[in-house]
Amino acid sequence: MKRLHKMRLALLSSVIMLAMAGCEDKPVTGANPAKPDPSVSQPGTDPAGGKPSDEAASGSQTKPQEPSPSTPNVPADENKSKSAASAVAFVSATEGWAGGNGFIAHTTDGGAHWTNQYTEAGNIGGFAFLSGNPKIGWAYEGQVNGPVAAGAPAGNRKKTRLLHTKDGGATWTVVNPSAPLGNEVHFVSEQEGYSGNHATRDGGKTWSELPVPAELSGEAYFQTGTNGWAVLNKGNTYEIEHSTNNGKTWKSVYSQPVGSILNGAVIRSTGKDDVWVQLIGDSGMTQTSYTLLHSKDAGKTWIPVVANSTAGGGPAPGYQPGTETGPKGPGTKPGQLLPLSAQTAFMLGMCPSCGDAGEVSLGWTLDGGSTWTNSSQKLPGQDGMASFVNDKHGWLLTYAYSKPSVLYETKDGGKQWNKVYSFGS
Repeated sequence: MKRLHKMRLALLSSVIMLAMAGCEDKPVTGANPAKPDPSVSQPGTDPAGGKPSDEAASGSQTKPQEPSPSTPNVPADENKSKSAASAVAFVSATEGWAGGNGFIAHTTDGGAHWTNQYTEAGNIGGFAFLSGNPKIGWAYEGQVNGPVAAGAPAGNRKKTRLLHTKDGGATWTVVNPSAPLGNEVHFVSEQEGYSGNHATRDGGKTWSELPVPAELSGEAYFQTGTNGWAVLNKGNTYEIEHSTNNGKTWKSVYSQPVGSILNGAVIRSTGKDDVWVQLIGDSGMTQTSYTLLHSKDAGKTWIPVVANSTAGGGPAPGYQPGTETGPKGPGTKPGQLLPLSAQTAFMLGMCPSCGDAGEVSLGWTLDGGSTWTNSSQKLPGQDGMASFVNDKHGWLLTYAYSKPSVLYETKDGGKQWNKVYSFGS
């Protein structure tokens, strides 16, 4: 019995010793591992939240830092819209605005950098800043440059939201959610403005319709209430008429055989006696014929500035085939007409079928239309909008379908353009 008892004690001792040896140097499943030596580099990310550090290895992760309660300053362009721009306006060599789908952006360095001032639904189609006080301005939504039914009553015309700023765009407010705007908007004071055959006397809050003649081609243009212009299509002839009393009466100042086809007109004026008239002809094969006329004596005499016939659109309006007397203008279809004075005017032309994405180019006169020059430089795009602060310094925004819009700058009146910015890229 004693011998059996000793054998049991020896066996129990052996089991205890083996169990103690097995536990040594091996962690128990589920227990916390030992803390790493702080002198050894651990995996993690850089303080700025970028890529993992080069020393990082798979496995452990550092605890993320708590977010800072303060918002860091956003560098210029970091808060800009990712959408393409469709409108641009500059008021000086450094300050300008651009607008597009859901945004208005502002620059103070000539277009090199932009920051958003306004982000809301809607597409900005253009701007109007008050001459002499660029802090006061308006922005209008919608494709305002598109076709508008000439002479249509206010209820049938294009309605668009009109925005207003009194502080250079730091704040924009809606002054009219459905203004009856035409193809262009301009203000002659903080209260008085015009668009097509509509006028406002309260800064854009309300608009009244001005009477225009029947047989109107395109839309009328009122530079002021005492300086209104209209083009009439009378079938075989067209007339240019003038009003000095808010459209109450109209006087014919020019009449000419159409010669071919007249499909519309664009009118602009920079002063009491000054008027530029772009006649739109027929279209075909992405081409549109057009004519540009100018008068600087309230319509007493006229200069045929440009006569642009095209293979697809036929003769320029006012001319029989092969009888054009004016020089050819830019592109194969007319674009924006932008006069600065009775002496200086710019006009865009487009060639939608040229190049890979179309071409936009510029033409100009510096002597009231006696001579005309077309730039030899063609820029990629289907359409564009220009803004000039004088006869040398200007910007041209070009855009094409589903592509970024590109802003170019010229300092020699349009001879040479340099890219300064791309919206939507």
